[in-house]
Parts: sequence; structure tokens; C-alpha cells
Amino acid sequence: MKARSSPRDLDELIFQAAMYWRIAYGTVRVYIGYKFLSLIGVPAIDVYRRVFRNELTDDPQDHIFSFLAHSLTQQGFSITYFLAAHFLFWGVIDIVLSYTMIRHHLWAFTTSIALIILFMFYEIYRFTHTHSLILLAFIVTDVFFVYLIRHEYEKLKVRKARALAKKGENDGNASDRH
Repeated sequence: MKARSSPRDLDELIFQAAMYWRIAYGTVRVYIGYKFLSLIGVPAIDVYRRVFRNELTDDPQDHIFSFLAHSLTQQGFSITYFLAAHFLFWGVIDIVLSYTMIRHHLWAFTTSIALIILFMFYEIYRFTHTHSLILLAFIVTDVFFVYLIRHEYEKLKVRKARALAKKGENDGNASDRH
């Protein structure tokens, strides 16, 4: 008979999966940032059409691809050094902080929460101007990650405090024997 997972195990599993997702996502961001460095000055719609040309020719009426193409045409921006640096920077940050949170370093939790929230302010500001549903999806995802990270941080603080208190009790008992 298989043992049931405790809520603590399930929480830990969800947290671990989310952090590995962030590491994978960070790796993709670094790759995109690296590729963007060779596309400086190219209109984003041209990059989009080049990447998705097969899907667009197979089904030119596809609603998702049409929506994205319309959004990129309406925004009318080009790939810039800032965009490439943005992807590189946040990709590395996602990888490093997620890895250190998996290793249970408390400083990584607070740093990650602070950086995500700071970036969310920017995302919300941009959303007020663009009303982009894609950007809204990123904001909602960031809120979810902040929740997961904070939840795991609180649990980890309690575990570390208990371990420290237990160590103190053991040290006190050892000195009583001498």
C-alpha cells in the first residue's frame, strides 16, 4: 500500500517544480537574449514572422498567431540592446535565485520576492499603457511565484528556527552533564 503524501511534501514538490520551471524559463530567456543581440534594429514583427512562418502559412486564420501578429504590428517596436540585455539579465537572475532557493538559502527568497515585485510595478505600469493580455498573464504568473516563494520562505524560517532551538537544547543538555 502506497503512503499518502503529506501537505508539506506536496507543498515542497510544487515549490521544487516551480523553481525548476523558473530555471528552464531563465535558460530560455538567456538564449533569447543572446539571439536578440544579433537582431538589434530588426522590427519585432519581422522576427515573429520569421520564427513562426511555417505555422502562419499552414493556418493563416489561426486566432492566436493572428492576435500576436496584430499586437506586434500595433506596438511597432524593434529589437534593441535594452531588450536583449533585459532577457539576459532576468534569465541569469531566474537561474541563480531559483537554484539558491532550491538549496534553501534564505537570502535568495527575500531577494527574489523583492526583484519580482519591483519588476511587477514596471509590468503594471506598462499594462496601463498597452492593455496587453500577454503582459497581464505575466503579471498573474509573477503573483503566483511571489506567493509560492513567500509560502516556502515562511516554512523554511520556521524549520530553521526549530532546528536552531533544538540545537540550543542539545548544547544546553551537553553542558549540564559536565
